[in-house]
Amino acid sequence: MKRPRIEVNAFFLRGIVCALLYAAAALSQPLFEEMEGIAGSEIRSVAMGDYNNDGLPDLLMARTGQGWGQRLRLYHNEGNGLFKNRVDQVMPEGLQIRRVAGGGTIFGDYDNDGDLDVFTTVGSWSVDWAGPNTLLRNDRGVFTDVTAEAGLTEELTSDNAIWLDFDADGFLDLYVGNLGAPDIRNTLYRNNGDGTFSDATEAAGLLQQLHSEAGGSNGGMVASDFNGDGWPDLYLAVFAGPNHFFVNDGTGRFEKVESGDTADESEVYGLAVGDIDNDGDLDVFQPGGGSGSELFRSQMLLNLGGSFLDVLEAVGLTRLSAEHLLGAGMADIDNDGDVDFFTSTAFGGPFLFANNGDGTFENASDRLGYSEHGWNLALGDFDLDGFVDVLGDGRAVRARLHHNLTNDNHWIQVELAGRESNRRGIGARVSCVAGELRQMREVLGGQGYAQDNQVAHFGLGQQTLVERLEVRWPSGKTDVLENIPADLYIRVFEGRTDYQVIESPRWEVAPPESLLAESTARITSTVRPSLFEPEAGISRVTADLRKLGGGEVALQRSDDGTYVLDTSVDLLAENGWREFPLLIEQNTSLGTYWTRIFSPPILLVAATGHAIFDDDFAGEWALDRLWDCELSVKSGGSAFEGNSYMELKTNSSWKMDIKAAESVDGGGYAVLRFAFKPASDSLTRLSVLIGVKSVNVFPDGEEEMAIDAQRAEWQLVEVPLELFELTRPFDKISISARGEGIFNFDEIGLIPAKISPPSTAVLEERSELLPSSFALAQNFPNPFNGETTIRFSLPRGGEVELSIFNLAGQKVATLVEGMRSAGEYSVHWDGLNEVGRKLASGVYLYRLCAGELVETRKLLLLQ
Repeated sequence: MKRPRIEVNAFFLRGIVCALLYAAAALSQPLFEEMEGIAGSEIRSVAMGDYNNDGLPDLLMARTGQGWGQRLRLYHNEGNGLFKNRVDQVMPEGLQIRRVAGGGTIFGDYDNDGDLDVFTTVGSWSVDWAGPNTLLRNDRGVFTDVTAEAGLTEELTSDNAIWLDFDADGFLDLYVGNLGAPDIRNTLYRNNGDGTFSDATEAAGLLQQLHSEAGGSNGGMVASDFNGDGWPDLYLAVFAGPNHFFVNDGTGRFEKVESGDTADESEVYGLAVGDIDNDGDLDVFQPGGGSGSELFRSQMLLNLGGSFLDVLEAVGLTRLSAEHLLGAGMADIDNDGDVDFFTSTAFGGPFLFANNGDGTFENASDRLGYSEHGWNLALGDFDLDGFVDVLGDGRAVRARLHHNLTNDNHWIQVELAGRESNRRGIGARVSCVAGELRQMREVLGGQGYAQDNQVAHFGLGQQTLVERLEVRWPSGKTDVLENIPADLYIRVFEGRTDYQVIESPRWEVAPPESLLAESTARITSTVRPSLFEPEAGISRVTADLRKLGGGEVALQRSDDGTYVLDTSVDLLAENGWREFPLLIEQNTSLGTYWTRIFSPPILLVAATGHAIFDDDFAGEWALDRLWDCELSVKSGGSAFEGNSYMELKTNSSWKMDIKAAESVDGGGYAVLRFAFKPASDSLTRLSVLIGVKSVNVFPDGEEEMAIDAQRAEWQLVEVPLELFELTRPFDKISISARGEGIFNFDEIGLIPAKISPPSTAVLEERSELLPSSFALAQNFPNPFNGETTIRFSLPRGGEVELSIFNLAGQKVATLVEGMRSAGEYSVHWDGLNEVGRKLASGVYLYRLCAGELVETRKLLLLQ
């Protein structure tokens, strides 16, 4: 087949210019940085989606490996770049999902109740590994296993799946890949609209053999409207076999379309879909895969209106003609108005190819900022800065999240809310016009093993206004919105021309940072909910304080739209870190809508110390093991306190393990304290190991741990527990040293932390006096320690934001946000960040934004 000839024209010249710019930029900072806190190896499926409706996309992963157990990981987006695995809190207690190969796991609102449910396949490609798939219904942020009641109990060799609404009835259907024998077939499940599914494979014309030996498929798969007729078609990549393209005829049936290019035989594992040339249809990048030394050719399939042409070399992707490519993703990573794409690799580093603006690409892999290989990619903007970030699986190395370091280009992100269509608008096509930019995105229901966040993201370059935003819904209806400002994350509703700016609920006054366990404490905090739509009304806000020792408490509404928690709780006796969930419910035109958020961590400080050795081993503690030393408990007046102490004799380096029968939560304790007396001057090193972190106490210990090895008398040593970076309870303490002779220990124990003073609220006052001009006054006092007051004037009402930034330009606190009337305002700030933590001493910037008006000043904080 002849390759298309590329004419030298204005677009081509623009490509040359872009290529030069990329070459120059290669010497600048990388495009991505890795985020901390994402753990997990043997991850084979990754997805992004906002499961708790707080506006922030969360991370869902499926593990591989044999056996049963907790196969899923659900990292809740805590904001500020932090994630926490909450799978044990939100998944059904005792949930057992067979962990075979960690197959496709996807978000989708199958019951149209406004929250994301989860479907996960058993992850199998062998009849020996057949098992049930699992459907988890989201019930206000806590999942319930509804596999049996949904009628999905058949044991299958399923490996991946996608959501689609193939019959346009407004309910999401499931297409599942099965394989392992010639007679096995993929399955299409029709959503019956009542919470159950039925097999529609044969009725839809899809009961077909896709692979001569495996029967079905487990390569990448996608449902998308490739021919522009409004109905989702199916593109199925088949590992080690010809790929298949099925066109939806609009009557609930699919017809197979034969094509030389789409039927290419390779080892396709993933797929990426996007409009690379901005011509209004969806193109496909098909990684060639490859195992061992065998390589297969990847393809860039240009959509010619429902048929495809491979243009890999013609668009500058010759480098990918022979690579071990697995996963892929498409998105406008630099927000310049065209779709770029990533690949992951089985061996070697990943690739990034930047779109030159005309559908040709330039290799920008050297600017990625990371080099790990992997199998799958999921894309989405986890921190809502308008730039797409990348989540990679942990099949080859470990799961990792890479943050897009951004530029100054503008953007808009669109979440859909269907009424006649499925609630999340899967299958909807969104078109955006901004100046000369014409772009289109389609909301997809996954790509088999990976799933991007279900949001249409558009880069706008230097355009600051979207003149036209058009949504073609799966129902067939079309809505047009006009003149939308750039740099917004908005929700668009089927059948309407207005929108809602999506914001996360936020704590305006954080709960206490620490409380004394086994006491009666007053807990106060203030939260500002976010609305689902402009006319929504908050019906109830409740805090579940059971983990602190209380019950469910309703918050009271204030005149400014915030909700206040003010209650007393008889706190639990157990020390440690705690938090409480907050449920926000609101009435909307689509029914009840909920959001579940979590409080900042609260430390229950131990009421008393925790003894480990006091005249003898205390409580559940006992000597576990000794290396190269002898230990005895001595009585007499030589003890540091009391009547007894430990005497340890050694002729070389030594180690002592002390173990508890039950684990101890280190939260609520500040230090490990022990009395130590070296009877000889031969000590050259003393270390303490708790958990996985060893802390060197001598000779490089901190000041409070200072040991004088020449002084043969009792010395009190305090090792801060924070140095051990504990993330879970511990049951063993190891003390090791280098040195000969006799060494004595006494009074080993944990000392309680101190109670932090209660944080001061960010209080806001308004005067009815109407100022004549916009102004931001210097804070007073300045410098300050404790509290300062910031005053500002608004000549007219509107959206206002008053925020604090460090000198690196990072926002550390938001003091005022939202609609404000005209007037004089005074804001009292206590020097804490958004989660109630003390900021370090130093110079900070505070900035007031009101529409197009911006003013910035400096302040000096002294802690």
